[in-house]
This record gives sequence, structure tokens and C-alpha cells, in this order.
Amino acid sequence: MEVDSVHHMIEEKIKNKYLIMSGSSRKPDRIQVHTEWNRPTWTTLFYKTTQSYAGLHCEIVLGYSKGAGYKPGMRMDGQAFRNSWTVVNIDGSWRLVNCTWAARHVTGHKDKLPEIYHKYDEFYFLTDPEDHIYQHYPDEPSWQLLEIPLPFSEFLALPVVKSPFFNYGLRFYSNYGATLTTNTGMVEVRLLIPKILGFGSMLEPVHRAPSEPRQ
Repeated sequence: MEVDSVHHMIEEKIKNKYLIMSGSSRKPDRIQVHTEWNRPTWTTLFYKTTQSYAGLHCEIVLGYSKGAGYKPGMRMDGQAFRNSWTVVNIDGSWRLVNCTWAARHVTGHKDKLPEIYHKYDEFYFLTDPEDHIYQHYPDEPSWQLLEIPLPFSEFLALPVVKSPFFNYGLRFYSNYGATLTTNTGMVEVRLLIPKILGFGSMLEPVHRAPSEPRQ
């Protein structure tokens, strides 16, 4: 598939740039990578290459993403958590592609310098709209590619799940909110799992849960 070739070519470019810029000094490198790796750059490269090389119709989508530093209950407004990704038309159907998130992972907290590392993630290539909406909300509702677009308030209320959740084939047994409150000290979350998996968990007191977006 031509679009797959373009996608993997850009993943290699991102990986090579990371390897060149990485050195023995950690913090300066991470600052440089974070500064030069602005997300629209790789999104735009995929957009231009797909249009010219593969001859496919591609669009850049702007919106909000539940990326590094985002916690359940946070607000999203202004420039905090702004992002961009692409949609490409394949055989008459629009498909979602995020080459930046597919090629690198960012971990961190709003008060700490983000950690950036390379790891290819197939989840962000031709992602199903029903899975994509958990992390990305476009400014233009039609680019959700859902039969019934989700309101922004409902997007914020969705559980915060990352690509491993979907890569392992997990699904929620019923509809859960981003935060769960208990008056008894007990809470239950049911998941549908395709095979036996091990799980870990971390609890955070409600008074410590962040409510403001990262600046």
C-alpha cells in the first residue's frame, strides 16, 4: 500500500533524527528534540508526501489531544494540549493517521521536562474512529469520522486510555467516566479481555487530582 510506504518512511526519518540528536547529555537533548520536533512538521511532511508521491487525497486535522501530562478531569482550552494529525482518503474512505505519535512516545508531567523516546506504534496508522476519539478531538466534528459526532464535553468525560489498551484488545464492559467516585472505598471497573493479562494500578486521592491544563 503506497500510504503505508510513506508512513514508514517518515517513521524512519523521525527515528534517525532522534538518534542523531541524542547524546550523552540528557536534558539539553530532550529540550532540543522537544523544540525542533514540533508536531505539525511531521504531519505536514506526511501530508505533502502522500499528496505528491502516493497521489492520495490527504488533509491535516487540528484539534485537542490527551497527550503527555494530561490527567482525568483536566480542562482543555487555549493552546494547552493542541495537536495535529492527518486523514487520508483510501479507496473512497477517510482513514486516520498520526505519524508523529506512531513514531515517538512522550511521557511526563506538566511540572517536569517531558521524556521523548522512539518506539513504533502501529495503532496510530489507520486507527478506527471509535478508538481514535478516546485521545483526539478535532476542531471540525466531521473529522471524528463517527456516525454520530461526540460533543466536546463527552470527549473530556471519556476514560483516559492509551494505545496499549487497544493493542491488547481491551474494551470497557460498560460506559465509564474519566473519574469514578466511591463513598464506600470500593470501585469496580470491568474490562473485556481476549486473553489472560496481568494488570497493575495506581490510586490518586481526589484532592491531588490535577484540574488545570498544562501551560
